[in-house]
Formats: sequence, structure tokens, C-alpha cells
Amino acid sequence: MMRRRQQPPLTADLGLWGCAVNDAGHLELDGYDLVEVARDHGTPTHVASKRRLLDNCERVSSVFGAALHDCEVFYSYKTNCVPGLLRLIHDQGIGAEVISPYELWLAIELGLPGRRIIYNGPHKSKESLGLAIGNDLKLINADSMSDLMAIAEVCRTIGRSANIGLRLCPRRGWNAQFGFQMHNGEAAAGLRFIAENEAVLKLKGIHLHLGSQIGDRSVFGHALDEALAFMSETGAMADGRIEYLDLGGGYPVPTVRDVGGLERRICRLLGRPWAPPRPGSLPNLSDVAAIMAATLRRYTDGMARPPTVIVEPGRAITSGAQILLLAVRALKPRAPPIAILDGGKMNITVPTSFEFHHVLAANRMREPSLRNYRLVGRTCTPSDLVYDAVRLPELSEGDVLAVMDAGAYFTSFSSDFAYPRPPVLLADAGSVTVLRDRESFVGIAARDRVDSSPARPAVVA
Repeated sequence: MMRRRQQPPLTADLGLWGCAVNDAGHLELDGYDLVEVARDHGTPTHVASKRRLLDNCERVSSVFGAALHDCEVFYSYKTNCVPGLLRLIHDQGIGAEVISPYELWLAIELGLPGRRIIYNGPHKSKESLGLAIGNDLKLINADSMSDLMAIAEVCRTIGRSANIGLRLCPRRGWNAQFGFQMHNGEAAAGLRFIAENEAVLKLKGIHLHLGSQIGDRSVFGHALDEALAFMSETGAMADGRIEYLDLGGGYPVPTVRDVGGLERRICRLLGRPWAPPRPGSLPNLSDVAAIMAATLRRYTDGMARPPTVIVEPGRAITSGAQILLLAVRALKPRAPPIAILDGGKMNITVPTSFEFHHVLAANRMREPSLRNYRLVGRTCTPSDLVYDAVRLPELSEGDVLAVMDAGAYFTSFSSDFAYPRPPVLLADAGSVTVLRDRESFVGIAARDRVDSSPARPAVVA
């Protein structure tokens, strides 16, 4: 009697991404065979799941809403600035958190009123501030004294006032270049400037943003405690004076982790693949929301009008809702063998240079992963490296690889270095639709000139 071959375990629970393995042994997303999607639409290609995206919107809103009660969610545009996805997110009642003149313009073009837009960033051009103030944004979060001075100047020029959030810089998290530090007088000076210019600057809130993919939930509690203690000491947290506590983003997902420099060097020297995140090693949204709520209660209990809490998730909404499909275009029998893909770090896979992302052989899901491969892109530079070492089944030219969690910063960091940027597809019940076309050669060259036409004044962003 023939013994049935035991199937190898998968590298992760595919349900984390809403995926499964179909009868053909292919990776499937929402019932769509991703190998067939790659065949029909070419590679490289991004595929987003509408169902997964909407589920994530609901989960984030419900978790933070349950813990923080009066809470509003604003999606971080820089995470994945694809208009078709943004519209779906906004349809779930989630606002826009933007950091650039383009993102601000796009949010307005998508039909969002000012009360559903927050403008962040360490520098804001006066042109974009005019647009923000003219649309009465919910918050313009000031990052520096120069920022405050520019906002005040634009307000006086156009005869309007602005809703100001003061970005504070706690000792925990990103504390090098963003916001007003509290221990050296910067934040106090910012509050004085706002008070001196209260005719045009309306202090509505404080803002914190502590980093990306934060793995220690205590960071949120310590930073919030420092900020609220400072605001209480200055009197700015008196009942009703602050309307909003904007607590930023940085909320982790369980299938991605940052990889430090030492681990990257060991991988390069020894060919040891990066380890996936350990189950439970990263705080979940409920953990983060609970520690925020406990910290807030110490300062807001008893207030007749406690501030509304704002959160600005990006990765928690879109990371696991999108997959990048790449094809193996050539193989070199080295040690380890090299697989040349049709996308790499120089144009598409930038986050894989500092984050662990699962890579699955989409057309070989039932085959054991027995070999280490070095995955590289197709540009002529040694830095075009997807992974130094990743364990996969025996590969052949034409195989389709799926880079998971491609919904956070992959499209944002992508460039047209030597190759056009990929399309973005949306898998929905009964159809796969195009949200972003594949970039064409003509599209890449459209802004260039080869004649001696007179220069036109640039529009400063």
C-alpha cells in the first residue's frame, strides 16, 4: 500500500491574510487563484482584497471605539496612497491624515470635507496651508515654531483662523526630529505663541506620533503620560480647553517585524533566513487601546467634556489586505542559488530591506520549502536585493512569488527606476478590477523635454 505523502506545514496561517490553497495547489485570495491573476494581468502586480480591507476598517474602528469611547479614526495616506483604496476606506467613516500638499489636494479631490482631514508633517508650504485653512481642516498639527509662524502668517493673509494641534515630542518613540520637545522649553514656547496669536491660531488639540510598527505597548502609555502631564502642568488640559488628543499611528501587525542591522549582517554572512514574528510577540490593537485608555483615565476622569481621541492607523488597515505578485525570470545555480525576479528593492520592494515579510511560492503551495534562495531584482546594481536568504520550494523560471503584507509602504516607496511601476488590482466578489494601471514607457517620459522650450515657472509644493 502506498503511503500518502505528508504535506509540509505552511510558514504562517494563511487565514491571517484571508488566503487559502486551492485544489491546484495555488495561493488563493478571496476565491481568486493568484497564479491565474498573474497570468492574466502580468507581473509585477499588486492585488488588494476588498473584503479584507473593509474587515480591517471595521476591526480598527471597533477596537479603539470600544476602549476609548469617543474616538475617531483617520487613515494615514502615506501608507498606501492609492485613490481607489482610499475611497473605500473613507466610505467606512474613516478620515484622512495627510503629510504633503499632494495628499491634502487628493483628500479634497476625493470629496472629504475639512472636518475629516488632518494635516501633519514637519514642513507645510504656504500654498498648501492656504488650501488647508481655506477648507477649515479639523487639525493642522504644527511641528515647529517655524510651522506655527507660517500658519499664522497665512491666516492673516487670507483672513481666516486655523485649528491647531501641537505636536509634542516625548522621550519614548521617535524623538529626534519631530515635534516640540517638552523638557527644554520648546513646547512651552509654542503654547505661548499660540496664546499670543489666538485671533488666528485656535489651539484644538495635541498630537503624538511615536514610530512605525511599535513592538512595545508600554511606549504608548509612557509617551501619552508624559504629554498629558506636561499639558496639565501648563493648564492646557483644563476641562474643555483641548478638544482632541491625536495619538497618531505606529500600531503593529502580527505578520511583519522590523529587522535590525545585526540580524541583517548575520543573514548576509551565514545565509540564515530572517525569522518570522513569534506569535504573540507584538502587541495587538486591543493591548494598545487598553493601555491608552488606562493612561487617559488618570487625566480625564471627572471632566465634563473630555477630549475626543483620534488615532491615525495606516499599516493596521492596509498592510495585510494587499499582496505583491512577482515572477521568477532567471535562476543562477550559485550557493545559495539566485532567483532573479521582475521587481526588486530599487523600484518595488523597498520595505523588504528592513522588514520581514513572508514570501510564498504561489504556484507551489503544497511543495516543501527545502532550499534557501537569494532573491534579487533585475536592475544592474548589487543593492537590488529582495532577500539575502529565504526558504522556498525548488523554483523554476516562471514561478509566481507572493510577497505578503504589501499594503504598507510598498506603493508609496515604489519608483520608476529603470522599469514602470506595477498596477494595483482589487479582488471583490465576482470580479478583479484595476485601481491603478500599469505605468507605461510614455507615462514615465511624459514630464521630460528634449527640445529647447522656454522654462515655465514651477509650482512650488
